[in-house]
Amino acid sequence: MQEDLRDLLAELLGREVTAVRSEQPVPAGGGATGAYVTDDGRPAATVVCDLAFAARAAAAITLVPPPAAEEAIAEG
Repeated sequence: MQEDLRDLLAELLGREVTAVRSEQPVPAGGGATGAYVTDDGRPAATVVCDLAFAARAAAAITLVPPPAAEEAIAEG
């Protein structure tokens, strides 16, 4: 599953991405979570990322200028 997520993010962001399994998925300082479900609504995977990645990836995908993402990170 992590390979699928890695490939999806690499395609969206247009750059190399690393995705790893974690036994303790809650990043220090908070972050963002996402849930992937099957076609019939059953949970398939949970994704957790730190705030910096969430802000920068969201900015890149939505064409928000990088300084806006950096400001959001600084504000927490």
